[in-house]
Amino acid sequence: MSVRPTKHFTRFIATLKIPTDRLGDCLSGIEGMSVPTRSGKEQKVWLPLHDSTIANQVKFLLPWVSRYLTGDVPRGSSRSDRDCVALHWNPEVRGRLRGHWSAESPQGSEGSRRRYEFTICDVETYIFSTGIVAVATECELLKCSGEDPNLDDVVNFNYDMQHLAGDRAPMVQLVPDKEGVPPAPFLPGSVAAPEGTTLLCVIQESLKPVFNDTHESLDPRTFRLLTYVGVPESTNSDQLGQLFYRLRRVAKESYEAAPADLAMEGRPDTVRTYANVFIGFSLEGMAMLAIDSSQPFAQERPNRFRCSYFAHYLLALHQRASLLSLALEAGNLPRITMACLGTGEIDQRIRELRLRAIDFNLHHRFAQVSTMTHYATVYSQMVDALAIPALVDEVRDEVAELDEVLAFYRDRDHVEQEDARRQAGESEAQRDRRLNQLIAVLGPLSLLLSLYGTNLPHYAQNPQYLSIPILLPLGVWAIVTSLLLWTLRNRPSAR
Repeated sequence: MSVRPTKHFTRFIATLKIPTDRLGDCLSGIEGMSVPTRSGKEQKVWLPLHDSTIANQVKFLLPWVSRYLTGDVPRGSSRSDRDCVALHWNPEVRGRLRGHWSAESPQGSEGSRRRYEFTICDVETYIFSTGIVAVATECELLKCSGEDPNLDDVVNFNYDMQHLAGDRAPMVQLVPDKEGVPPAPFLPGSVAAPEGTTLLCVIQESLKPVFNDTHESLDPRTFRLLTYVGVPESTNSDQLGQLFYRLRRVAKESYEAAPADLAMEGRPDTVRTYANVFIGFSLEGMAMLAIDSSQPFAQERPNRFRCSYFAHYLLALHQRASLLSLALEAGNLPRITMACLGTGEIDQRIRELRLRAIDFNLHHRFAQVSTMTHYATVYSQMVDALAIPALVDEVRDEVAELDEVLAFYRDRDHVEQEDARRQAGESEAQRDRRLNQLIAVLGPLSLLLSLYGTNLPHYAQNPQYLSIPILLPLGVWAIVTSLLLWTLRNRPSAR
């Protein structure tokens, strides 16, 4: 599309997860980072966001959501941690970082490459108490292959930037204030950005206390996009459908849209807030397409999208990232076995996961964030586009299933213990029965021996040895012993 935008910018948002027990150290490290200035003094790399920026971000949010996003600890609360800490990157060099990057051109122009030149207008980082960190890098495309960019160039730039690979990341350098004057420092231990520094390197170096071996990337595609494009009033309306589709889906030219996808409104992934303003969402990003007009309100639209709409998108992205983190943690739990249940470690990890899920639902999940109709509508459809309700159900089901598995193993363990106790009782009863049988034999015999003693005459010396006085007690002993043995053998065993 040869139409040139009247105004455009894209915010590339990276989300990652760090352990919550490292949050304090990370925050202290970031806030303590500084670089030397030309005068020999030290200047902080990260500073709190400007009051005006925060005021614009939370202007249309509900009061408790505003307090959440600005990191205010509720009055009278026993908590000491802030829900969100927002920092702004080294304002001394803002707008003087330039990037250049070459990407493959579309099919049909073999051998040629698109050469992008862009400026990094801003870098902001938002550190949430959940361990989620969102880094927003705002860029504006200056040139494409040496010419002023048109709308196709902007969309292609967004697509290529989102599909970065390590060997084709854009190079970034610091542009001097004026010719012959060395650029100001912008990274700790670095006088200037050397040739070959990448955009990801800039973010990683400036967030060293966060980007280390313990962090987890929550999305292999690195960036979510927030794009604003203004077009002239004279733009052909037939062209806007394809542009709007590519903007909200971050699609390149070869991805042809289905006819239904080209609709500008009336879809679940699009909202028309005013006559000349269209907003679209997808898992890849969010886009505003604004047709210029002479209304004074139109001049405020880019900044409104940069701040107020970005705050809504940031809240939704944080919820999605938190839920992905909880689901990832549930999936990484070791297989539950009787051996690991015996240690108590798995019980503790599941208990902590359940508590984090409860804490997320109570303090970090927002169904409504504004009383303004168009903001509430945009946020509601944005939440659906990011599949947050489905993720909430998934995490809730996973935690419930873990509880059911634990309950099953506990019940099975209880049954096995009962079986073991019953078997031990039966073995003891068997031992008692054998002992009783022995007593049944030896008891009457000992009584007989005690009656006659052991001084019985020898049969050869006394032929009357087998007389009735002798045989009668022996017969009684035999009968009594037989009755006792019969009784013991036929008595039902105890269960």
